[in-house]
Amino acid sequence: MDIQEKMKQIKEMNKNMDTSDRLTKLLQAECDRTNSRVKNLLNDGYNCTKCNNRGWTAEIIDGAVRYVDCSCMPLRNNMNKANKSGLSAILKKYSLDNYKVSSEWQGKIKKSAYEFLENKRGWFFIAGQSGAGKTHICTGICRELIKTGHNVKYMLWLDDVYKLKKFDEEGENLRETLKSIEVLYIDDLFKTDRNEIPSSADVRIAMEILNFRYINNKMTIISTEKNISEIFNIDVAVGGRIAEMSRENIINIKNEKEKNYRLDFV
Repeated sequence: MDIQEKMKQIKEMNKNMDTSDRLTKLLQAECDRTNSRVKNLLNDGYNCTKCNNRGWTAEIIDGAVRYVDCSCMPLRNNMNKANKSGLSAILKKYSLDNYKVSSEWQGKIKKSAYEFLENKRGWFFIAGQSGAGKTHICTGICRELIKTGHNVKYMLWLDDVYKLKKFDEEGENLRETLKSIEVLYIDDLFKTDRNEIPSSADVRIAMEILNFRYINNKMTIISTEKNISEIFNIDVAVGGRIAEMSRENIINIKNEKEKNYRLDFV
Protein backbone atom coordinates (compact mmCIF):
# COMPACT_ATOMS: atom_id res chain seq x y z
CA MET A 1 0.00 0.00 0.00
CA ASP A 2 1.50 3.38 -1.02
CA ILE A 3 1.62 6.51 1.13
CA GLN A 4 -1.29 8.19 -0.64
CA GLU A 5 -3.56 5.21 0.03
CA LYS A 6 -2.59 5.18 3.69
CA MET A 7 -3.30 8.92 3.99
CA LYS A 8 -6.68 8.37 2.37
CA GLN A 9 -7.55 5.68 4.93
CA ILE A 10 -6.44 7.88 7.82
CA LYS A 11 -8.60 10.77 6.57
CA GLU A 12 -11.59 8.44 6.24
CA MET A 13 -11.05 7.14 9.78
CA ASN A 14 -10.82 10.67 11.14
CA LYS A 15 -13.96 11.62 9.25
CA ASN A 16 -15.84 8.65 10.74
CA MET A 17 -14.55 9.51 14.21
CA ASP A 18 -15.66 13.12 13.79
CA THR A 19 -19.10 11.94 12.64
CA SER A 20 -19.35 9.55 15.60
CA ASP A 21 -18.30 12.26 18.04
CA ARG A 22 -20.83 14.69 16.61
CA LEU A 23 -23.57 12.06 16.83
CA THR A 24 -22.64 11.26 20.44
CA LYS A 25 -22.69 14.95 21.33
CA LEU A 26 -26.10 15.38 19.69
CA LEU A 27 -27.49 12.37 21.54
CA GLN A 28 -26.04 13.56 24.83
CA ALA A 29 -27.55 17.00 24.28
CA GLU A 30 -30.93 15.33 23.73
CA CYS A 31 -30.50 13.32 26.95
CA ASP A 32 -29.50 16.42 28.91
CA ARG A 33 -32.42 18.39 27.51
CA THR A 34 -34.91 15.67 28.40
CA ASN A 35 -33.45 15.06 31.85
CA SER A 36 -33.52 18.76 32.72
CA ARG A 37 -36.94 19.65 31.31
CA VAL A 38 -39.14 16.70 32.33
CA LYS A 39 -39.70 16.79 36.11
CA ASN A 40 -42.07 15.70 38.87
CA LEU A 41 -44.09 13.07 37.02
CA LEU A 42 -44.32 11.11 40.28
CA ASN A 43 -45.94 12.55 43.39
CA ASP A 44 -45.43 9.83 45.97
CA GLY A 45 -43.65 11.92 48.60
CA TYR A 46 -40.15 10.73 47.73
CA ASN A 47 -37.65 13.17 46.22
CA CYS A 48 -34.95 11.89 43.86
CA THR A 49 -32.41 14.39 42.54
CA LYS A 50 -31.08 11.90 40.00
CA CYS A 51 -34.28 11.61 37.93
CA ASN A 52 -36.09 14.73 39.19
CA ASN A 53 -38.98 12.47 40.19
CA ARG A 54 -39.64 11.11 36.71
CA GLY A 55 -38.80 7.52 37.60
CA TRP A 56 -36.46 7.23 34.62
CA THR A 57 -33.41 8.84 33.03
CA ALA A 58 -32.55 9.41 29.36
CA GLU A 59 -29.25 7.71 28.51
CA ILE A 60 -27.24 6.77 25.41
CA ILE A 61 -27.32 3.02 24.86
CA ASP A 62 -26.13 1.30 21.67
CA GLY A 63 -25.98 4.59 19.78
CA ALA A 64 -29.51 5.72 20.63
CA VAL A 65 -31.39 7.58 23.37
CA ARG A 66 -33.02 5.09 25.72
CA TYR A 67 -35.20 5.60 28.79
CA VAL A 68 -33.94 3.63 31.78
CA ASP A 69 -35.65 3.10 35.15
CA CYS A 70 -34.02 5.21 37.84
CA SER A 71 -32.38 3.53 40.82
CA CYS A 72 -35.09 5.09 43.00
CA MET A 73 -37.83 2.92 41.48
CA PRO A 74 -37.42 -0.16 43.74
CA LEU A 75 -37.88 2.10 46.77
CA ARG A 76 -40.86 3.86 45.17
CA ASN A 77 -42.43 0.51 44.30
CA ASN A 78 -42.05 -0.63 47.91
CA MET A 79 -43.61 2.64 49.13
CA ASN A 80 -46.52 2.06 46.78
CA LYS A 81 -46.91 -1.49 48.07
CA ALA A 82 -46.93 -0.16 51.63
CA ASN A 83 -49.70 2.30 50.76
CA LYS A 84 -51.75 -0.38 49.04
CA SER A 85 -51.27 -2.78 51.96
CA GLY A 86 -53.37 -0.61 54.28
CA LEU A 87 -50.46 -0.57 56.74
CA SER A 88 -48.86 2.73 55.76
CA ALA A 89 -49.77 4.53 59.00
CA ILE A 90 -48.57 1.88 61.45
CA LEU A 91 -45.55 0.94 59.33
CA LYS A 92 -44.09 4.31 60.34
CA LYS A 93 -44.54 3.38 64.00
CA TYR A 94 -43.77 -0.33 64.24
CA SER A 95 -40.71 -2.27 63.09
CA LEU A 96 -38.79 -5.31 64.30
CA ASP A 97 -35.89 -3.00 65.14
CA ASN A 98 -37.94 -0.99 67.66
CA TYR A 99 -39.77 -4.00 69.14
CA LYS A 100 -38.66 -3.70 72.75
CA VAL A 101 -37.20 -6.82 74.35
CA SER A 102 -37.11 -6.46 78.12
CA SER A 103 -38.17 -10.02 79.02
CA GLU A 104 -37.38 -13.52 77.81
CA TRP A 105 -40.85 -14.04 76.31
CA GLN A 106 -40.41 -10.95 74.13
CA GLY A 107 -37.02 -12.20 72.98
CA LYS A 108 -38.55 -15.51 71.91
CA ILE A 109 -41.27 -13.71 69.94
CA LYS A 110 -38.76 -11.52 68.13
CA LYS A 111 -36.59 -14.54 67.35
CA SER A 112 -39.61 -16.38 65.94
CA ALA A 113 -40.41 -13.40 63.72
CA TYR A 114 -36.91 -13.36 62.24
CA GLU A 115 -36.94 -17.14 61.74
CA PHE A 116 -40.26 -16.86 59.90
CA LEU A 117 -38.79 -14.18 57.63
CA GLU A 118 -35.71 -16.27 56.99
CA ASN A 119 -37.65 -19.42 56.08
CA LYS A 120 -40.70 -17.76 54.47
CA ARG A 121 -42.72 -20.95 54.86
CA GLY A 122 -46.25 -21.46 56.11
CA TRP A 123 -48.15 -19.04 58.33
CA PHE A 124 -47.34 -17.00 61.42
CA PHE A 125 -49.87 -17.07 64.28
CA ILE A 126 -49.63 -15.06 67.51
CA ALA A 127 -52.30 -14.94 70.21
CA GLY A 128 -52.53 -13.07 73.48
CA GLN A 129 -54.15 -10.30 75.46
CA SER A 130 -54.59 -6.77 74.18
CA GLY A 131 -51.39 -4.79 74.57
CA ALA A 132 -49.04 -7.78 74.30
CA GLY A 133 -47.33 -6.39 71.18
CA LYS A 134 -48.99 -8.69 68.65
CA THR A 135 -49.73 -5.96 66.11
CA HIS A 136 -46.24 -4.54 66.57
CA ILE A 137 -44.45 -7.81 65.79
CA CYS A 138 -46.76 -8.70 62.88
CA THR A 139 -46.42 -5.23 61.36
CA GLY A 140 -42.66 -5.55 61.73
CA ILE A 141 -42.77 -8.79 59.74
CA CYS A 142 -44.92 -7.13 57.05
CA ARG A 143 -42.52 -4.20 56.90
CA GLU A 144 -39.60 -6.52 56.12
CA LEU A 145 -41.63 -8.40 53.51
CA ILE A 146 -42.64 -5.17 51.76
CA LYS A 147 -39.01 -4.00 51.78
CA THR A 148 -38.04 -7.15 49.89
CA GLY A 149 -40.74 -6.69 47.24
CA HIS A 150 -43.67 -8.77 48.53
CA ASN A 151 -47.27 -7.62 48.08
CA VAL A 152 -48.96 -7.41 51.49
CA LYS A 153 -52.56 -6.68 52.47
CA TYR A 154 -53.70 -5.70 55.97
CA MET A 155 -57.09 -6.89 57.21
CA LEU A 156 -58.41 -5.41 60.44
CA TRP A 157 -60.91 -8.15 61.20
CA LEU A 158 -63.60 -6.17 63.04
CA ASP A 159 -63.78 -3.47 60.34
CA ASP A 160 -63.38 -5.58 57.22
CA VAL A 161 -65.68 -8.44 58.23
CA TYR A 162 -68.60 -5.96 58.19
CA LYS A 163 -67.71 -4.99 54.62
CA LEU A 164 -67.57 -8.63 53.60
CA LYS A 165 -71.06 -9.28 54.98
CA LYS A 166 -72.66 -6.71 52.69
CA PHE A 167 -72.21 -8.74 49.48
CA ASP A 168 -71.94 -5.56 47.40
CA GLU A 169 -69.27 -4.76 44.82
CA GLU A 170 -66.89 -3.33 47.42
CA GLY A 171 -67.27 -6.42 49.59
CA GLU A 172 -66.77 -8.83 46.70
CA ASN A 173 -63.65 -7.01 45.50
CA LEU A 174 -62.25 -7.03 49.03
CA ARG A 175 -63.05 -10.73 49.40
CA GLU A 176 -61.11 -11.63 46.25
CA THR A 177 -58.17 -9.45 47.29
CA LEU A 178 -57.96 -11.04 50.74
CA LYS A 179 -58.03 -14.51 49.22
CA SER A 180 -55.53 -13.95 46.41
CA ILE A 181 -53.02 -11.38 47.73
CA GLU A 182 -49.47 -12.74 48.07
CA VAL A 183 -49.24 -12.00 51.81
CA LEU A 184 -52.26 -11.37 54.07
CA TYR A 185 -52.07 -10.04 57.62
CA ILE A 186 -55.29 -10.57 59.60
CA ASP A 187 -55.25 -8.43 62.74
CA ASP A 188 -57.52 -9.45 65.65
CA LEU A 189 -59.08 -12.52 64.06
CA PHE A 190 -62.57 -13.25 65.49
CA LYS A 191 -62.64 -10.04 67.52
CA THR A 192 -66.26 -8.96 68.08
CA ASP A 193 -68.15 -6.06 69.60
CA ARG A 194 -68.57 -6.49 73.36
CA ASN A 195 -66.59 -9.77 73.27
CA GLU A 196 -69.51 -11.73 71.83
CA ILE A 197 -69.07 -15.22 70.40
CA PRO A 198 -68.18 -15.02 66.68
CA SER A 199 -71.27 -15.56 64.54
CA SER A 200 -71.72 -18.28 61.95
CA ALA A 201 -71.21 -15.58 59.31
CA ASP A 202 -67.87 -14.65 60.91
CA VAL A 203 -66.76 -18.29 60.85
CA ARG A 204 -67.93 -18.75 57.26
CA ILE A 205 -65.95 -15.70 56.08
CA ALA A 206 -62.84 -16.79 57.97
CA MET A 207 -63.12 -20.29 56.52
CA GLU A 208 -63.57 -19.04 52.96
CA ILE A 209 -60.50 -16.79 53.10
CA LEU A 210 -58.24 -19.11 55.08
CA ASN A 211 -59.23 -22.25 53.19
CA PHE A 212 -58.40 -20.60 49.85
CA ARG A 213 -55.05 -19.49 51.19
CA TYR A 214 -54.48 -22.95 52.71
CA ILE A 215 -55.14 -24.71 49.41
CA ASN A 216 -52.96 -22.27 47.47
CA ASN A 217 -50.18 -22.14 50.09
CA LYS A 218 -50.28 -18.35 50.44
CA MET A 219 -48.33 -16.68 53.23
CA THR A 220 -50.67 -15.55 56.03
CA ILE A 221 -49.96 -13.71 59.27
CA ILE A 222 -52.58 -13.79 62.03
CA SER A 223 -52.85 -11.98 65.35
CA THR A 224 -55.72 -12.56 67.75
CA GLU A 225 -56.71 -12.43 71.40
CA LYS A 226 -57.90 -16.05 71.14
CA ASN A 227 -55.32 -18.81 71.59
CA ILE A 228 -55.21 -21.76 69.22
CA SER A 229 -57.36 -23.91 71.55
CA GLU A 230 -60.06 -21.21 71.60
CA ILE A 231 -59.93 -21.02 67.79
CA PHE A 232 -60.54 -24.79 67.68
CA ASN A 233 -63.52 -24.34 70.00
CA ILE A 234 -64.95 -21.73 67.64
CA ASP A 235 -64.47 -23.89 64.56
CA VAL A 236 -62.43 -27.06 64.20
CA ALA A 237 -61.84 -26.59 60.47
CA VAL A 238 -60.49 -23.05 60.85
CA GLY A 239 -58.35 -24.05 63.82
CA GLY A 240 -57.03 -27.09 61.97
CA ARG A 241 -55.89 -25.09 58.96
CA ILE A 242 -54.17 -22.48 61.13
CA ALA A 243 -52.44 -25.14 63.24
CA GLU A 244 -51.25 -27.10 60.21
CA MET A 245 -49.95 -24.10 58.28
CA SER A 246 -48.35 -22.35 61.28
CA ARG A 247 -46.81 -25.37 63.05
CA GLU A 248 -43.59 -24.04 64.67
CA ASN A 249 -44.82 -20.45 64.17
CA ILE A 250 -47.64 -20.66 66.75
CA ILE A 251 -47.16 -18.27 69.65
CA ASN A 252 -49.60 -18.17 72.57
CA ILE A 253 -48.88 -15.37 75.06
CA LYS A 254 -50.29 -16.04 78.51
CA ASN A 255 -52.68 -13.44 79.87
CA GLU A 256 -50.64 -11.69 82.55
CA LYS A 257 -50.60 -8.01 83.50
CA GLU A 258 -46.82 -7.74 83.14
CA LYS A 259 -47.20 -8.85 79.52
CA ASN A 260 -49.14 -5.76 78.56
CA TYR A 261 -46.61 -4.34 76.08
CA ARG A 262 -48.34 -0.95 75.96
CA LEU A 263 -47.58 -0.28 79.60
CA ASP A 264 -43.89 -0.03 78.67
CA PHE A 265 -44.69 3.16 76.77
CA VAL A 266 -46.69 4.85 79.54
